[in-house]
Amino acid sequence: MEQEDAVRPVSPKEVGRAKSSLIPAKVVLVFNEMVAKNFDGYSARFRTCDVVDLLIQRTRATPQIIHDKHWLDIEYLFGKAGWEVSRRIPLKNEEFSFGNEEFTFTPKEAT
Repeated sequence: MEQEDAVRPVSPKEVGRAKSSLIPAKVVLVFNEMVAKNFDGYSARFRTCDVVDLLIQRTRATPQIIHDKHWLDIEYLFGKAGWEVSRRIPLKNEEFSFGNEEFTFTPKEAT
């Protein structure tokens, strides 16, 4: 009973950290590789489908698992590491697919 009394709701400030702790190391390694491969000295831009393809190869996860587990929600994690992360999401008139999304990583001091 004492342990249940110690449980409290997560605060808005803690959500990003809590969410980030659920992202496996292999996912972070894939994003690290994509950023390094695509960095042009100013920013790194790459398609989400390329990340998903690598995640499927390295983790054997399906696109549905990647989506359901929010493995692409890395903005907070990489933001804490010094990146401004933007994510282009399909417009309402565009059909959703991982191919329609792209990430852009820019060092925070460059923004």
